[in-house]
Amino acid sequence: MQGWKVVGINVKNGDATPKWVTFPDVEAGKYVPLGALLARVRALRGLSQVVVADRAGMKAQTVSAIERGIYGIERVPMILRLADALDIPRVQLFEWSARHVETASSRYAKYASARPERARPRS
Repeated sequence: MQGWKVVGINVKNGDATPKWVTFPDVEAGKYVPLGALLARVRALRGLSQVVVADRAGMKAQTVSAIERGIYGIERVPMILRLADALDIPRVQLFEWSARHVETASSRYAKYASARPERARPRS
């Protein structure tokens, strides 16, 4: 976890607000899959998948699948619950989600144009 840090810690009236997390590779513009970012935050916070799942109201298997890129985060309520469970600002997780969708869409478009026979939806 070298180089990872929590920034923007604000404490008001004894309550800590969600803390922004920065990763040097992400800040440098490198694409890191959304699930991998969530796994990093979870590790940085010292949380298990079970704890995150309990806090987010989902199964630990779901958290594991999201971190491994098997499941996506498809609904706004899930983004909100995961951000709260990981103690990061909701807007930060929305930004990461948007970047993930943009990058995945761009990569799929390149793949589809290079191999149109494989890009068709399966029935």
